[in-house]
Amino acid sequence: MHVAIKKAPLRRGSLFGSGAVTYEDIKFVIRAGLGRNEWTLLVYYPDNVGGNPSILQFSGSREDAIVSARQRIDRWIRRQRRKAQLAS
Repeated sequence: MHVAIKKAPLRRGSLFGSGAVTYEDIKFVIRAGLGRNEWTLLVYYPDNVGGNPSILQFSGSREDAIVSARQRIDRWIRRQRRKAQLAS
């Protein structure tokens, strides 16, 4: 049985170039690497110094790279919520 998981929609933005996507209000870009199915993920977390992206290398399909970027953003959001709970 295949269950579809509904995620927040991806929105394209022009701030970071034509390939920028917004997921959960965090921008990310997927760039093609040198080899086949090689990708570079640039994730622009709000707390990065100077607005610099976190850069990650990924091997696999482009769709898997997008899923990986979303998962990393989801984990970052969970960590931020835990930090906020501990601080209060």
